[in-house]
Amino acid sequence: METTLDAEQSKALTHLFGILRTLETEYGLPYGYIPKLLYEDDWSFVIKLHALVEAVVSDSLTSAVDRRIDAEFRRLNLIGRSGKVRFAESLGLIEKAQSTFIVKLSEIRNSAVHDIRKVDLSLRAYFEGLPAGEKSGLTDSIVALFDKSIMDRWRMDTVKDIKSAIWVGSMLVISSAKTNANIAKAKAELMKASLDTIQALQKQGAEDQS
Repeated sequence: METTLDAEQSKALTHLFGILRTLETEYGLPYGYIPKLLYEDDWSFVIKLHALVEAVVSDSLTSAVDRRIDAEFRRLNLIGRSGKVRFAESLGLIEKAQSTFIVKLSEIRNSAVHDIRKVDLSLRAYFEGLPAGEKSGLTDSIVALFDKSIMDRWRMDTVKDIKSAIWVGSMLVISSAKTNANIAKAKAELMKASLDTIQALQKQGAEDQS
């Protein structure tokens, strides 16, 4: 996928790879594991990429809410009315467009993992074999992740190279979820520190008056 990046996009890409390296360290993955997923066969690519997205969504949820309920969140399905994606969207960790993309990625993953005959999965053949509406839906779910100013360009790139487009889309979702979870966690910690300070000052004031 040949796409020329401007200074702003290059900066964003550098930030993204910083997040990916942090993830690799956090999950004990080899250096460069995430970018190298692009060189996996399509079946392995889909399974591993989906597992990574689900892990990040799970960790983002527990980081933003409370680590003590990590086990409970991990028991939930990724998709569904009571799924991790629904919770993540409700908490503002991911946007509606990102939720839609994860659903589409899960559909591809489920198609691959539930049929042993799909081990020779070709994403190009899968994409081309979709009914027109579903093909458009998958394309739209990827394009919607990008700024409106470059949507048309990414629509063309997605049609040209669906595998790379899915990888980039997944990276955008991962980056957003981790960033928003860190912000939510920082806000929670700041709120707790503020309340602790207020309580300490109130206690000190009461002691001074006694």
